[in-house]
Amino acid sequence: MRHRIRTALAAALVLLTLCGPLPALEQVAAQEQTSTSGPSMEERSKAADWGLSESEWERYRRLMAGLRGSLSVPNITPIEVLGIHAESKV
Repeated sequence: MRHRIRTALAAALVLLTLCGPLPALEQVAAQEQTSTSGPSMEERSKAADWGLSESEWERYRRLMAGLRGSLSVPNITPIEVLGIHAESKV
């Protein structure tokens, strides 16, 4: 029984990884954001640590506020999240 559950969970994880960006979920997460001010100094520092622009960091935050944050392992990196949801191959 446990083997079936593990197999089903692994298959679901693979499908979620391969499904690509979910723009509708990003829009919902963006609408749920209540903060209209820019990123804090702490967030700017974190973005800089990862080599991300403010817009890339903001997109990461929106993704993690939605379904991606609910389904991802706690230690997923901003680079992994943005890579999973890449919008172009450039």
